[in-house]
Amino acid sequence: MVRSVDSDVVVLAVSFYGEFLLQGLSELWVQYGVGQKTRCISIHDIYHSLGPYKAVSLRGFNSFTGCDVVSAFFEKGKKTCWNTLNRHEDSWRAFYALSFPLNEMPETVMKELEEFVIRLYSGTKATCDEARLELYTGRRNKPLEKLPPTSNALQQHILRAAFQAGQVWGRALEVIIEPVYPQGWGWQQAGADGGWSPVWTTKDTVWAACREILVKCGCRSCVAGRCTCKKAGLHCTLYCNCTGECAAAEHE
Repeated sequence: MVRSVDSDVVVLAVSFYGEFLLQGLSELWVQYGVGQKTRCISIHDIYHSLGPYKAVSLRGFNSFTGCDVVSAFFEKGKKTCWNTLNRHEDSWRAFYALSFPLNEMPETVMKELEEFVIRLYSGTKATCDEARLELYTGRRNKPLEKLPPTSNALQQHILRAAFQAGQVWGRALEVIIEPVYPQGWGWQQAGADGGWSPVWTTKDTVWAACREILVKCGCRSCVAGRCTCKKAGLHCTLYCNCTGECAAAEHE
């Protein structure tokens, strides 16, 4: 019996039960929850229901769809992701690969996981970038927050999920674990304390790439110190109320 209030422990117990079974453990239970909401979960029954392959793959699936250190997809909970996976069972292969320590991320796994995300958002295109355009325009007309991530952002997400599922959880039964740093796996060291922060994308954000279009002033006659463009260190453009005709003296 294992007692826990963390769903990740339940997932890992199912995922590793095959190893315990080889050592002669016939039953494994998790007492899950607190207070009156406590229940006992039969890990061995779940394992035998899923089978060894899918049970191991749960590490990759749980990490990819959101855990304590890997973000989740907006409004795409575990149940939605699980139903999508069961409709497209070829995706199990990619989650199985994530469940073990990797020295580098195979392109085939990247591609399979991108296809899974496109299906998750009901897209039909080959890449997330194309799916975003498909879902944003035309009859679909979905708001930005309900679009899949960009292909570049998804790559960083996959790297973080692979590091957590393979390098951290995948080595949980090792007695002595040599530390593996997350550099290059969707994380970067930042700040004076040397802490780690996610790499959300390696491309310029919309703000960095399109500042001149996104920033515009409503001035009739721009005055330094009050003009929105001037405060942002930009010149007025045709998108401004002044149509950029004031951009000479005040903005130099």
